[in-house]
Amino acid sequence: MISDTGKISISVRGLVEFILRSGDIDERRGSGGGMEAMLEGARIHRAIQGAAGSDYSAEVSMKEEIPLGEGLMLTVEGRADGIIDEGGKITIDEIKGMYIEVEDLERPFEIHLAQAKCYAAMWAKQNALSEISVRMTYVGIENNHIRYFTEKYEYDDLKSWFDELIDRYRPWAEYMAEWEKRREGSIHSLDFPYEYRPGQKELAADVYRTIYHGRKLFMEAPTGSGKTLATLFPGIKAMGEGLISNIFFLTAKNIGAKAATDTLDLMRDRSGLCLKSVNVIGKERACINRKEDKTEVICDPEHCEYAKGHFDRINEVLYDLLTSKDSFTGEEVAEAAARGRVCPYALTRDLTEYADCIICDYNYVFDPTVSLSHFFGEGKAAQGAGRYLFLVDEAHNLVDRAREIFSAELTMGELRYMKGLLKGMDRRLSANMNSLIAQLALLQDDHDESRENYSLYSDITGVINAAEKVAGRFSELMQKRPSPMEGAADEILEFSFEIAGFTDICARLDERYRIYAERDSSGDFRLRLLCVDPSANLAEFFTKGKATVFFSATLLPVTYYMDLLAGNRDEYSVYATSIFDPDRLGVYINSEVTSRYTRRNRNEYRKIAESIARVASCRKGNYMVFFPSYAFLDSVYEEYMLLMEEKTDTEASENGSDIRCICQTADMKEPDREEFLAAFADENSGVLGFCVLGGLFAEGIDLPGEKLIGAVIVGTGLPQISNERDILRKYFDEKDNNGFDYSMKIPGMNKVLQAAGRVIRTEKDTGVIVLLDERFEKPDLKQMFPREWKNIAKITGDEYKNLEEFWRKNS
Repeated sequence: MISDTGKISISVRGLVEFILRSGDIDERRGSGGGMEAMLEGARIHRAIQGAAGSDYSAEVSMKEEIPLGEGLMLTVEGRADGIIDEGGKITIDEIKGMYIEVEDLERPFEIHLAQAKCYAAMWAKQNALSEISVRMTYVGIENNHIRYFTEKYEYDDLKSWFDELIDRYRPWAEYMAEWEKRREGSIHSLDFPYEYRPGQKELAADVYRTIYHGRKLFMEAPTGSGKTLATLFPGIKAMGEGLISNIFFLTAKNIGAKAATDTLDLMRDRSGLCLKSVNVIGKERACINRKEDKTEVICDPEHCEYAKGHFDRINEVLYDLLTSKDSFTGEEVAEAAARGRVCPYALTRDLTEYADCIICDYNYVFDPTVSLSHFFGEGKAAQGAGRYLFLVDEAHNLVDRAREIFSAELTMGELRYMKGLLKGMDRRLSANMNSLIAQLALLQDDHDESRENYSLYSDITGVINAAEKVAGRFSELMQKRPSPMEGAADEILEFSFEIAGFTDICARLDERYRIYAERDSSGDFRLRLLCVDPSANLAEFFTKGKATVFFSATLLPVTYYMDLLAGNRDEYSVYATSIFDPDRLGVYINSEVTSRYTRRNRNEYRKIAESIARVASCRKGNYMVFFPSYAFLDSVYEEYMLLMEEKTDTEASENGSDIRCICQTADMKEPDREEFLAAFADENSGVLGFCVLGGLFAEGIDLPGEKLIGAVIVGTGLPQISNERDILRKYFDEKDNNGFDYSMKIPGMNKVLQAAGRVIRTEKDTGVIVLLDERFEKPDLKQMFPREWKNIAKITGDEYKNLEEFWRKNS
């Protein structure tokens, strides 16, 4: 909204929709109908304008500059749909396409009329008119019926109304102008809050150069290198110089969001930084009224007091928050929302429009279904568009996350189930569902006849067309007043969003996708649109910013991440220096065991259990053991417990059987996770945690000091063999990349390195990493070991002298 100091601009639509918003949040009703409604609306505009006579001028731009005092200038601008000049008698025309029976309308909608009145007030003033008319033109999208509402206004009355509207916006404009001055002044005097760690100043300089030149930077920065501060500090300085307008700190884990929040608080406390930041948490977590058995939240004013009347109260709550705090965490927003009886999730999204730094999950930038529409919405250009800085934390996660965001699927079982739920709601919708099921059935028959594990398709036009009709009809029903969707079950509403998402992905299909069908583990038929290479889809969002920094402790080989996140290998890259003493970390390989699928048997599980026991016996403490799957974990755990039962009391302390064993399970809830981690709080208790690679405890947790002194990693982390992995392998082989590396080895080793990274968290930590698999001796895997792994030694089933010696030296 702020272009230069003292100058604030807002669109006519933005002004009236913000100041005059009222009523409920109700997701059972569509807000705009999506892309199809936008296209239909544009068609209707062209039709009305094209059919008008020579006295009709279409798409007339207007701008009004309004001094607010003390050097503050507000610019209100927009484009009227039409101006009719009948011999000097002027009428402003505002056209709206609606999924309703427009002939039943008794009066125009207040928001629509307010837009037209703004244009009328501006045009009358600029052309010295004493009176002017406004015509609201409503067109039914389904039947092209037209309903007009025309009213004449005296200019003095319009001026009074418009002045009152501006007066209601004045406090917001004054707040933004004052805040910009405070922020810029604090950034100008901002100093780095600590003495730079070794290599940290160079990292910050690399980030600043990346911003200045509008490039992308891939930064591998080990734990302890201070990467969060080294990315945020130069970003904030660049903001003060006008190079960027907003910082998006993107993370896949809560711990990353906390690190960013803590770092900003540090600069506020130590360096006097004035910066508005907001932590965006998921709708399900934010919702005060979420039911325990619901995975998705549908806002419904009939069942939620915070949704009912939300827009009547939101501006007051929002203003109070903005003028009283600079940092907005999920807990703080929830408290304010409860006091003001507004939806905390909607309040958070409103706060992002005024925040300088937005801390959020990847989804809120890259997922079109939930992205922050003010910044990334279709057809919208926020004031700072093109000047955003994206800081992508734990960027190794973005490859798989982006694949999932930009992929979609349909299953025959769900379609048939939804067909039953939709029975009797709407005849056209039921017919469209039947067509979609019939089209999917054709692919199902083709796949079943092939007797292959999966079938690839290059053309699914029939399915796409049928799905678009289903999604389009859902959109039409949501726009109707009253809408049949208002009484629909949550499952129907969720499905309407899913089918809309499927059609959105259909529009993205290109050579970077593979379309395949298979029978899943339950026997259900599934059609999947798999985004193999997400780089082009990500680029759509990165181009809305100025610069991007990808950083993680594990970004090797960097060419893999450049290919799949940036789409080229010409971007900047840097490897940060570790500040940790390499002698405080011992890395050991036991090549006498393996996790190879062909050798998984009780004898191998026993050997692995014995190796784990030997590691734990070298020094009592807290350890985590990471396995490739829950099934593997259970098998080794069973052998480990049998092994411990065989030990005598004397042998117990010598062989690790006096250590408490706990296991990660697939169905862990939040309290279970907290209880699991709490077991490691006692540094002297001796805990052996059995975990899964790539799971909850393999990354994103911080157990410094004696809370965790060792990680045992069983296997190379290779993903389970599946149809999808086979498709990925073949795709990258066709692209002259090593398909096995891109589909299996690199993702697997990334899990290994993330799990290993749980051990050394601070400069004072001492610990060991034990790799149990013969394949860790292979040169191609050793090439992926971090540079800071200096002390790598072998251990065998009977000889653990190297490990024992390490602990003697570091005890």
